[in-house]
Amino acid sequence: MKKGLSLLLAATVALGSVPAVAEAGYAPSYVSVVVNGKKVWFPDAHPFVNSDYRTMVPVRFITESLGANVQWLGDTQTVAIQYKGKDIKLRVGQPKATVDGTDKALDTSVILHNNRTFVPLRFVTESLVGQVSWDGTNQQVTIKTDAFDAKAQYDPYGRKIRTTNLPKNAQNYPYILEDVPNGFYEMRKTEEPDGLEVLTTKQLFQKPEFSKENVDKWMDMIRKHYALILNMDYRTIGSNWADEAYQYRAHNMDHLYFLKDYVNWVKENKIIVEGYLQPEPSMIVDTSLGDTFKVPARVKFRFVSFNKYETLLYDQSFDGAKMGPFEKGVWYEGFVDVEMMSEVGGDWAPYVKINPLAMLFNNAMVWKSE
Repeated sequence: MKKGLSLLLAATVALGSVPAVAEAGYAPSYVSVVVNGKKVWFPDAHPFVNSDYRTMVPVRFITESLGANVQWLGDTQTVAIQYKGKDIKLRVGQPKATVDGTDKALDTSVILHNNRTFVPLRFVTESLVGQVSWDGTNQQVTIKTDAFDAKAQYDPYGRKIRTTNLPKNAQNYPYILEDVPNGFYEMRKTEEPDGLEVLTTKQLFQKPEFSKENVDKWMDMIRKHYALILNMDYRTIGSNWADEAYQYRAHNMDHLYFLKDYVNWVKENKIIVEGYLQPEPSMIVDTSLGDTFKVPARVKFRFVSFNKYETLLYDQSFDGAKMGPFEKGVWYEGFVDVEMMSEVGGDWAPYVKINPLAMLFNNAMVWKSE
C-alpha cells in the first residue's frame, strides 16, 4: 500500500518528518485536519504521505478551508495560490516554490494523483497562515487563520463547541460539536431494544475508564484498523495484512484464519477499495454490558475494482443486500458504529479492542457522496 491513496498517511506522521513507511500491507494511519475548530471532511481525496514522507493535501482543501484563491496553470503545470497579498507558485515535480517572487527550497514537490493536484501541507499552510500545530497522539493537524474565534469554546481536540440549534438529545452528551450535524446525534440510542437502561455519553465520561488517555488509545486503534479494512489492493497486499488487522481485534484464533482467507479472496477477486473512517470520541454509546460500547464514526470509501460483487470488505455485516449494490468508482459516505469490547474483567479499560464480530454496516446510514 505504498502508492497513491493506499499510502494515506504512515504511522506517527509529524508535520516535519515521519519514520519510514511500513512494508506493504500494514495499516496507513490517517491524519485529521482541523481548521478554526472545524474538522475537514475531504470530498473525494484524502491527504496522504508521499515517497518523501511528507503530508500532502488536495489543493481544493487550500481553496475551501483556508479561503485562498487557487489557479491551475496547465501550460506549465503550476499551482498559483493567492491569499491576502501573498503569492505562492508551486510547479509539479519541482522541489522548490516561489513565495512573493523569492525562490524557496522544498523538501517535497507538488504531485498529480487521480486527476487531483496535491500540495505539501506544512509549507503551504505556514506560508499562508503561520499557525499550524501537530497532535501526534491523535494524528491531527490544527490550523488557525485570522478567522479563528478565540472567544468560542473548544473541546480537548480543538474542535468548536456550539450552544445553539442543538439536537433534541443534547443533554445526553458532554458537548455538541459545530461540525457534526444534529442527525448524527439524534440517531444515537439511549436505550437497548430489550429495555435495559443504559448510560448516556455524558454519564460514561464521568467513569474513570473513559479518561482521555484511554479514549485516545481506543480512537487510534479504530483509525488504524479501518485504514486497513478500507484500503485493499490485490496487487500489493501481503499475508502480513491479516496479522496487522488481527492485533486490533479482540483475540479469536478463528478470525485470524478468516483474515488470511480474506487476503486470498482479495487477490482472487481483484479487489481494490480505498477510503477512511474517523471516529467521534465525544459520542461513545453505552450498550449496558459494562465493558462493551460503540463508537460512532464517519466513513467514506469507494470500490475501484472487483470481479464478483461478493465479500468486498472484511466486515461481518457486509453482504450488499442492505446496502447496495455499491457501484464501482463511486464515493460513498455515512455514519456507522464501531463496537468495542474488553478481553478481560476488572480493570478492563487497557484491554479494549474491536469486537471480532463487529458489524460496521449493520446499523449504518450510507449514501453516495456528492
